[in-house]
Amino acid sequence: MYSQSGGLTVEVGPRKILIDATLTVGKYLVSPLTRLTDGGRYAASVSIRSGRGSATHDRVLRLVPTFTTAAEAACYAIRQALAWIGSPATPRLATSSSTNQD
Repeated sequence: MYSQSGGLTVEVGPRKILIDATLTVGKYLVSPLTRLTDGGRYAASVSIRSGRGSATHDRVLRLVPTFTTAAEAACYAIRQALAWIGSPATPRLATSSSTNQD
């Protein structure tokens, strides 16, 4: 269900945030995000995007539990996004052409 391929690390100040592979679930693009906390654990967030162009809506959920690995955090973020969307569907990795629909 989850693959770390296609990840991107972004530095925000002294912290690094890992943006994992974007998944397509129906009309939504789901992007799990993980970051290493000061305590050495991984925090999870997820971006849920829908729409196109000026009608794009992006909801970002910051999730409470922390995890020992980035993969665990990303899997949790994906599960929470699927629950928010209300989709039992299996997500698929988005291709670059499917994410650039402006």
